Amino acid sequence: MHMDSPLSSSSAFKRTSSHRGAYKKWQAALAQLRPPRLPLNPSNTFKSSGWCLSRPSATLSPSFNSAPRTGANLVMDDDAEVTFPQNETSPSHSSDARDGNNVLELLRALAISTFNSQDQPKSDERECLLKALYALCISSPGVVDLCISEGVIETVLRMLNSHPHSQSSASDDMATWMMENEKAIALLQVLTSSSRDSLTATLNQSSLLITTLGKILLRVSETCTDLVITILTMLCRHPSAAALAFCQAVSGTAIPSKLVIVLQVSSNDTTKQKAGTLLRVLGQRNKKLEQP
Repeated sequence: MHMDSPLSSSSAFKRTSSHRGAYKKWQAALAQLRPPRLPLNPSNTFKSSGWCLSRPSATLSPSFNSAPRTGANLVMDDDAEVTFPQNETSPSHSSDARDGNNVLELLRALAISTFNSQDQPKSDERECLLKALYALCISSPGVVDLCISEGVIETVLRMLNSHPHSQSSASDDMATWMMENEKAIALLQVLTSSSRDSLTATLNQSSLLITTLGKILLRVSETCTDLVITILTMLCRHPSAAALAFCQAVSGTAIPSKLVIVLQVSSNDTTKQKAGTLLRVLGQRNKKLEQP
């Protein structure tokens, strides 16, 4: 059988050389088409963009789900007292002016949504306002002080009372309504737990506070129930005559009965433990009031 003879070594070398030459020509042509490289400025010369109210993503860092500085996951013994952040008297002043302006704009928009029924934004817009305020409050004690001085506690409480707390499960905006309530209660918890002054300011709204928290307890979500119990526990533990009167007022409502229901139906062991602790605190404070 006749077979083609293999290529000689000289012919194979010539073919390889021709391929290499073509490849070098192709590289040279490609290099002429490449754009010139531009020198980059040093990284420290770039400036970060400013905070913008029109961009919700710019207002949401840190995330709403990040843990508050105190209180939210706190389970205290019966005789424990509330502790506050150690840096509450030395806030950072590097961005106070910018944060202050942002907070005032947010508070103004939130107040409009609460007190002016003819110009109410949508629930999701109000949710963004609450989320932005929450992010600023957990990042700076100075922002908390500004919020307290501007009356944000009363604003949040009135906002929570501006719509019913027994929405139908068939409602299209049920999820948005629930998240709005959770963010409002979380903001209230952060404000209450930030300092002794903020806790005292919350006690000054005791009547509206008890009415609001009593309505929300067991009616919105497990998260709201847990936060409501946390707020009530911190307020009842405050070592003041106002706190004792607050405990007495709470005991005269349906809140203790609802706490018993929490012990029976809650799926969260931590929430159950907090409910039991609050019931014991209320009992101890009432005994103290009965003593001569």
